[in-house]
Amino acid sequence: LTLGSGQFCTNPGVLIAIKSDGLQQFKEAAIKAVQEKPAGKMLHAGIAASYNGNVSAMIEHPAITVIAKGQEGEDHTGQAILALTSAKEFLANEHFCGEVFGPFGLIVECENFEEMIRIADGLEGQLTSTLLATEEELETYSNLISIIREKCGRIIFNNFPTGVEVCVAMHHGGPFPSTTDSRFTSVGSDAIKRFLRPVTYQNWPQSLLPDELKNENPLHVWRTVNGVITKNNV
Repeated sequence: LTLGSGQFCTNPGVLIAIKSDGLQQFKEAAIKAVQEKPAGKMLHAGIAASYNGNVSAMIEHPAITVIAKGQEGEDHTGQAILALTSAKEFLANEHFCGEVFGPFGLIVECENFEEMIRIADGLEGQLTSTLLATEEELETYSNLISIIREKCGRIIFNNFPTGVEVCVAMHHGGPFPSTTDSRFTSVGSDAIKRFLRPVTYQNWPQSLLPDELKNENPLHVWRTVNGVITKNNV
C-alpha cells in the first residue's frame, strides 16, 4: 500500500473481504502498520495535489470511514490512509472503485459470498487482482476465479503483485480502462508494440527494402524467418 508512497500502478487499492474474525485481525494489524508509516514524497507537486484531492473527495463521503492515518508530512508528500465501507455502499457508488494514485486503501466488507460475487461482476478492468484463500476455497468458489480472470491482466494467488521490469516475463496490461490494449504491456519486452504500426513490404526489389528486411541482412539483426529466429541470410 505504501511502497514508493503508493505510486505503483499495481498498488493494492481495494480489498474486498467477507466479515469474519480473520478480517478483524487483519484490520487491526493493518491499522497499526499504517499509523506507524511516515508520509512519503510524491513524484511531483501535481501528483501530490491530485492524491490529496482524490483522498479528500473519497473520505468526505458519509459511507466511507477512515480507520487509520499515517504520519503527516511536508509539502508534496502523501499521507497513508486506510478506509472502510460496506459492500452495499460500494455497489451503490461506482466512483468508490476509481483509482486513487498514492498510499490509499479501501476495505470493502461483505456480509456474504453473494455480495462479493456482485462486486466482482461490476469491477472494471484491472492490471492485477489477488485472491487470498486456501486451495480448497478456490475449488469451492471457482465461479469467482472465472469472473476475476476476465477483469485483470495478472491474476495472483496468495501474493502481492510484483513491481515492473523490462523482461520477457513481465505483463503489465489488462482490460480497459486499466490499459488501452490488453494484448500488449506498457512495461516489458512487448511494450514497444503499443507505439508501433506494422507495415508489410510485398514483392519489393531487394535494393528498395529497408536494411532490416533485405535477404543478406546487412545489419546482422535477429529476425524471425519462417518461424525461426536467426541472423542468417535468406
